[in-house]
Amino acid sequence: MKLKDSIIYALLPSYKRVKFKELREFEEKLNKNPSLLFKAAEEIKYLTDKRVEIDRKEIKKKLGDLDRIVEKISQRIFNILKKVNGSQNKIKEINVELQEKEDDNNIKDKLLKVVVSMDEELESLNSALKEEDENISLLKEKIRLLEYEIEKLSKQLKIDYLTGIGNRQAMEEELEKREAEFIRYGRIYSVVFFDVDYFKRINDTYGHLVGDCVLREIGRILRRNSRIMDFVGRYGGEEFVAILPSSDLKGAFLYAKKIKNLIKNHDFKCEGYNLKVTISGGVASRNEVDSKEEVLKLADKRLYMAKRSGRDKVCANECE
Repeated sequence: MKLKDSIIYALLPSYKRVKFKELREFEEKLNKNPSLLFKAAEEIKYLTDKRVEIDRKEIKKKLGDLDRIVEKISQRIFNILKKVNGSQNKIKEINVELQEKEDDNNIKDKLLKVVVSMDEELESLNSALKEEDENISLLKEKIRLLEYEIEKLSKQLKIDYLTGIGNRQAMEEELEKREAEFIRYGRIYSVVFFDVDYFKRINDTYGHLVGDCVLREIGRILRRNSRIMDFVGRYGGEEFVAILPSSDLKGAFLYAKKIKNLIKNHDFKCEGYNLKVTISGGVASRNEVDSKEEVLKLADKRLYMAKRSGRDKVCANECE
């Protein structure tokens, strides 16, 4: 399946697998000009939000259907109980007749009619309950599947579609979490910004498909060479970010150098080309500054120090 088709498929609503108007228009634009895919991040985000909205409306509708079925069952039970109460009154009347010694055959006939009527009503109730129970089970299963799809989509919204690692939204949530731990428990964390050196030259020389391949490979290297507790993500374009809990400046600096050297020594095999790629990095630790915003600014400032120092370097207090 092509990348375009995969994205269109992922944007289809979970329950009603029908392309909504905006999605059809987006697909038509891509069919006319496939290169738009690489410039459509905002439109893809809008369409993803639209899909979530459609799924939520569908869940709300199904819950409404469930409420209506429960109401219908309640009404049926109420009607049956009314009839049962009526039958009980008839039984009381028969009891009075017994005490007055009315003809036995007449009493038996009346009792038989009451029992038959009650049996029919109870059988009707049992049949209705069984039918509605099947409907409820079916609706519950559909709702469960929709909730699963929305949960899955929610996770997808935090994944960069190209590299498979976290996106900027996920990074901001991770940063909030680590900042809360720092304020409450004093747990230190550090941030590393990476930027691919001369990435525009790669795109211009080999094309966007090769550029995308390079970004995907860097995402894999980051993911495979970071701890489980570490967060790695694509900050935007050719820029990546790592948030390292329980790592001071020295530890984060050593991590950044390790990643830099792994990428430098990696053979990037993309679209028939063998490329060598380097990155630059900037490192900052939370205990150097007064806020999470400032730790990002400091890491970004040091990234540009690395760029100005000749690239293929990592900078903290010093550059290597």
